[in-house]
Amino acid sequence: MDYINGKVKGKAVGNLPYRESFNIRFQYYPVFQSAYIEKSPYASETLDTDIFDGVSLSFNNAWKVEIDTLKSLWSNPQKAYNFTFKIIDTNFGAERLLGLSHPSDYRIEFADGVVDTSLAIEKYFVRAVPVSFRIYNVTDQKYLDFIYNDIDRNRKLSPFDEIILVEKGASGQDLFTWDIFFTSLQDTVYDYTSSDTLAIRVKKPFRAVDVFEFATQLPQVNKQRATAELEDIKVVPNPYIAATSHELPLPPAITSGRGDRKIDFIHLPADAQVHIFTSRGEHVVTLSQDSGMYDGTVSWNLKSKENLDVAAGIYFYIVESDVGVKRGKIGVIK
Repeated sequence: MDYINGKVKGKAVGNLPYRESFNIRFQYYPVFQSAYIEKSPYASETLDTDIFDGVSLSFNNAWKVEIDTLKSLWSNPQKAYNFTFKIIDTNFGAERLLGLSHPSDYRIEFADGVVDTSLAIEKYFVRAVPVSFRIYNVTDQKYLDFIYNDIDRNRKLSPFDEIILVEKGASGQDLFTWDIFFTSLQDTVYDYTSSDTLAIRVKKPFRAVDVFEFATQLPQVNKQRATAELEDIKVVPNPYIAATSHELPLPPAITSGRGDRKIDFIHLPADAQVHIFTSRGEHVVTLSQDSGMYDGTVSWNLKSKENLDVAAGIYFYIVESDVGVKRGKIGVIK
């Protein structure tokens, strides 16, 4: 099934029943052309994923199965043929052989002697050839069958030789995939040994078997920086004058009196404690910043530890934490 162009290829040679019609259904967006990947040529999307836990993922998908020429190379550049790597598309007699763009990486492993034999297909008049190399599917971790067109019949990989890769389908049938055709600017036949390989990398869209896993780093406190930022601790408002605009309004149906009073200590380090004293050194209350590193604010309702409203005047505060101490004063004005 050609999902892009809507073409259907028969799995075996034969004729469809005369005057019968068929309904064919297929997934409009296969996995490797997901409509939910950014920069998809098949759908307009702005994000690869929803934002979760403050994280958004961005994927760089390869939308076309094709050779990655920058990463495909010979192990020995001194013995390197030029080659093309494309889908097999040829005719055997009256039949057209159109290959499948299989998304796998491959490695041709050479040897000092015969290690494999190419596939023979009698109906195509393709003969078996003993060869001194094997072809390994790196992605699926298996060795492949292949058709070898040995032009000069020297049983060595030579210019103008051709290799057709053959994968196995789900039911064990042969699937023809890639066609590798070798050329050379020099009339030279290289003698490859067991130390020689040809690595072929293929650009692969995401597949159903692909899984992406990651772990984020846990947040940590930079103590050196936190110590330097102790000077950023502020009291808002300071001085406090009778009431302040950032306090909550009176509850519904309450028309007289005043609501809760509040002074905020901001930019506190994690697990800090704020000790408040009168100008005579009497302890008023201790406040704790126990909401972790994500919230550096603690509010004081202008009440003492006995839950009494404090009088107007000057108050002193001491912020104690693992990263240092900060001192300051607060003015409360009627």
